[in-house]
Amino acid sequence: MMTALEALLKSMLQQGWFTASDGDVESPLGYFGWTWVVEDDLYEIREAFSDVIKAYGDPGHKLIGNWFAVLNSNGILSFWDKDNRHLAERNYSHYVTEYNEWLEKTEEEV
Repeated sequence: MMTALEALLKSMLQQGWFTASDGDVESPLGYFGWTWVVEDDLYEIREAFSDVIKAYGDPGHKLIGNWFAVLNSNGILSFWDKDNRHLAERNYSHYVTEYNEWLEKTEEEV
């Protein structure tokens, strides 16, 4: 079973609540994104994801942070709390580059 934090981040990524997201769960890189959450965001997130919180619990202030997350084809979420927004965004940019390269190779093979 997922933790409250994992379930909430997964739902946020899948429902477009991350700052940016890209990729495809069927690609080797998965579906990925980055976001940052500050204390002022918690009320709105709790309202929007009340069903997830009801099912898994409220991660509380553990949600505050700079997140980079990857969802794979098995529905498994990997996530990292980065030291700052710049690092989370940099991880995302690296994955976008790798994903685009994978897309180009895949299109060439077709």
